[in-house]
Amino acid sequence: VFDARAMVGRYEGEFLSYEDAQRLIAIKHQVLETGVGTREEIFITLGEEVRYYDLTVEPLRNRDGEIVGITCATMDISDRK
Repeated sequence: VFDARAMVGRYEGEFLSYEDAQRLIAIKHQVLETGVGTREEIFITLGEEVRYYDLTVEPLRNRDGEIVGITCATMDISDRK
């Protein structure tokens, strides 16, 4: 549904509804605050369509073990629903 190259460096609110963006931001903040990765099933509403994704978010650490960001990966699992 989204071109991954077009999403790099963009803010969630630029391409998601406010509610969907807030859910995704909360998951990312949890990983940044706790340092513990997560894997969750999320849904995104695109117009009249709801898409389901398997989301993995992991902390990104520097050589000293400090969290410097996060990595995210998603897989569209809508066909399983």
